[in-house]
Amino acid sequence: NPLFQDKNVRLALSYLVDRKTIIEKVLFGDGTPIQSHIFYKNKKLLNEELAIIPFDPEKAKGLLEKSGWKDSDGDGVLDKVVNGKKMDFKFTFLSNTNPVRKQILLVVVDALKKVGIQAEVQELEWSVYLDKTKKHEFDATYSGWTSPTTPPDPYQIWHSTQSQGEGSNYISFNNK
Repeated sequence: NPLFQDKNVRLALSYLVDRKTIIEKVLFGDGTPIQSHIFYKNKKLLNEELAIIPFDPEKAKGLLEKSGWKDSDGDGVLDKVVNGKKMDFKFTFLSNTNPVRKQILLVVVDALKKVGIQAEVQELEWSVYLDKTKKHEFDATYSGWTSPTTPPDPYQIWHSTQSQGEGSNYISFNNK
């Protein structure tokens, strides 16, 4: 998706996830912010030196502006010319019918709106959701994997080979 090709844009979106509010208001305090997919109590594998990305809308605005996103027509939505065509920063989050995930996404959508990004949440029945994510038929998604109690093997979810076809790296993460 051209919206997410720029690393600064992806980082800006990360600065717009208010994890403190999500933990306090949606999870009623039952959560711990983490910086990776490794269980936070697994001190043997956890990299505790990873930088924390705080909720910082001003930093996000700066990164978006640096990447050329601005509200050029005054409609409240950031836009940019991409491949010769004006593009609004609008997208849809795909989610299954999990009420907690929906509430979390609504917190994120609200923060995005305040900086000029228009996002919506589309809920799908589980089997339809899985089919769409496997086929990469979404702008953005929110889902979760549970970790085993045995040593984790992130290959299935994070390896670049798993982003092709119907592999489990649905978000197409790829880092050389």
